[in-house]
Amino acid sequence: VPEAKTKEYYLQLSTSTLNEALRINPSFPPLFLARGVLLLLKASLQPPSKSAAPGAIDTEKAEILRSGLRSFEDAIRVSQGRNMMAVMGKSRALYSLGKFAEALEGYQDALHKMPDLVDPDPRIGIGCCFWQLGFKEDAKAAWERALEISPGSKIANVLLGLFYLDASAHVPTNSPEFIRLYKKAMIEYVQNAFKADKGV
Repeated sequence: VPEAKTKEYYLQLSTSTLNEALRINPSFPPLFLARGVLLLLKASLQPPSKSAAPGAIDTEKAEILRSGLRSFEDAIRVSQGRNMMAVMGKSRALYSLGKFAEALEGYQDALHKMPDLVDPDPRIGIGCCFWQLGFKEDAKAAWERALEISPGSKIANVLLGLFYLDASAHVPTNSPEFIRLYKKAMIEYVQNAFKADKGV
């Protein structure tokens, strides 16, 4: 359809609107947060790195993420550290840059200051950081807590499903333990995520 709009179209439109707002009032605090979010979105639309190294980040994507990181840091600075959305955004940018320990600190800080925050849920980020740092049981605990607080969370269900799929990969496929772990992953978590996604 010729009039169909792509993500890139809306990204360009958002960028030009934000640039115009920055031209009018470059020190307006909400614009720092908006710019950071826009840069995270822009980075997420970058194609995957062609590098053979696992976890390698394309140079252009890394630069976009670093710009977003600076915007979130500006938002944190002007709010005297009270803007938890900026703290979450900074943590997301750090995570995307592979700085998992620093991202973990940010997510934990957001949770400590706003324990009722569930959208976005810092527990999801905490679990992802733990996973990347090799603390899989801690990751599971964070995602279980996220699911306990928000039972319909697609993301928590998917991540817990992946946890149990990963666990099933470490036992013999002909063992009862494999069947138990695999069923738990697919029936208890992945199926619930599909149902939540379809609103069933």
